[in-house]
Amino acid sequence: MHRLVKILDALEIGWSLVLLVSILSMMTLQIICRYLFKSPLKWPEELAVLLACYLTFVGVSLVHRRQGHMAFTILVDRFSDGWQKTLDLSVHILTILVFGAIGFTSIQLQQMQSNFLYFAALPITKNYFTLPVTICSGSVIINSVYFIYADLFKREKKIW
Repeated sequence: MHRLVKILDALEIGWSLVLLVSILSMMTLQIICRYLFKSPLKWPEELAVLLACYLTFVGVSLVHRRQGHMAFTILVDRFSDGWQKTLDLSVHILTILVFGAIGFTSIQLQQMQSNFLYFAALPITKNYFTLPVTICSGSVIINSVYFIYADLFKREKKIW
């Protein structure tokens, strides 16, 4: 399980870098074409918006895996270790249920959106905007299952 999560982490970091460099490159190209050649391209801005959507959801998964999300622990810290572990386990189970529902719904939404075009310049259908939600949901579920496994078997949760 730890190996799968490490591989997923490396893939998402690499994918994030590719997305970020692609967005920056397209926007640079657009600026050059617009201001130097006085002939802006139609597609870079639209594609950059789509890639930013992917980057956002990959970031959600990475932050969840590294437990970098915001948490209010003022109440939880007052409980005993046993109760804290129980609450932690409950949060992971709830996360699996919520992201399972989100992922399932996003798959259905993708099927409905597969025939509708979204962009004016790019021939890309709307379901490509919903795809990162499905990918993120699957990744967060894998993270939560790993955290439950680590909690139950006293494993280190550190991935990087």
